[in-house]
Amino acid sequence: MVTQMVSTQTKRGFTVLKFQRQWFKKFRWLHCDTKSGKAFCHVCISGTTQGLVNLERNHETNFLNEGFCNWKKSMEKLKQHEASDLHKLCILKLHNAKQKTITTQLSDHASREQANARHSLIKLITSLRYLATEGAAIRGEENDDGMFRKLLELRSGDDEGLRRFMSRKTNFTSHEIQNEIFAIMSRQVLQKIICQINGESKIFATIVDGTTDISGNEQECVCIRFVDKDLEVHEEFIGLYNMKETTGKAIADMLKDVLIRTQLPIANLRAQTYDGASNMSGEFNGCQLK
Repeated sequence: MVTQMVSTQTKRGFTVLKFQRQWFKKFRWLHCDTKSGKAFCHVCISGTTQGLVNLERNHETNFLNEGFCNWKKSMEKLKQHEASDLHKLCILKLHNAKQKTITTQLSDHASREQANARHSLIKLITSLRYLATEGAAIRGEENDDGMFRKLLELRSGDDEGLRRFMSRKTNFTSHEIQNEIFAIMSRQVLQKIICQINGESKIFATIVDGTTDISGNEQECVCIRFVDKDLEVHEEFIGLYNMKETTGKAIADMLKDVLIRTQLPIANLRAQTYDGASNMSGEFNGCQLK
C-alpha cells in the first residue's frame, strides 16, 4: 500500500479516467495499490485483519478484498463506502483498541510500581529483622544517620528498584513505620509461641520478674516455660508490661490479663516462679497466692 499520487488510468473510448490526487485529502482512509491499480480502505483492512470486526454477507468488499477500480463512479462509491456500516464500525473498533492500549499501558505501569513497592517493603522488613536479631542500634540521633538507614543504602547499591523506592518513599523509614513493623513482627512471634504451647505442650509455667527502667517506672517481665513434643524445655519471653503499682494483686491481675489475651488457659498453669520480694511470693498478699 502507498499513499502517494499514482497514475493508474483506464481508457473507455476516447475518455481517459484515472485516480485523482485530491481523493487522498478528502478520504484519509484511501490507499492505492500500484501493482493492481486498485484502491482499498486502510481502515477496514486494519479492522478485519486485527480481528476487531467480523465480515457479514451483506458487507461490500470492493475496498477490502477485491479492490475498487470503477473510476467512472468513483466519488459516488467512495462516499458510499465512507458512510457504510462496515467502515464506521472499523473506525469505532480501532479507536477503542487504541484507547484500550493506552489504558493497558497505564495499568501495566501501575502494576510494575506496585510490584516494586512490595519488593522494596520486603527489603525494609528483612533489614529491620536482621538488625533486631543482632541487637544493633537501629536509630541514630537523626532519622537519616541510624544503622537502619545505612543498611538500606548499602542494599540499594545493587538494587535499582529499592534505590528508586527510597528516593520517593522516605516516610517508610520513619520511626513510626519502624515501630509498626516491629509490632507486627512481635505479634507473629508471639502467635507462633502460643500455637506451639497449645498444640504440643498444653501445660506451662510462668516466670515473672520486676525491674525498673531508666525513667524509674516499674516493669514486669513475663516468660513462659514449657516442654515441646521432643521433651525439649523452652523459656520464651512474651512481654514487658508497665505497672502503675506493684502490689501482689496488681501483678496477679496483670498476669491473668496476659494469659487471657494470649489465649493460654489458666487451668493449664502448673507452676509459677517469682523473685523473693513480698509482693511476689508473700505468704498473705503475694502475687503467687492471688
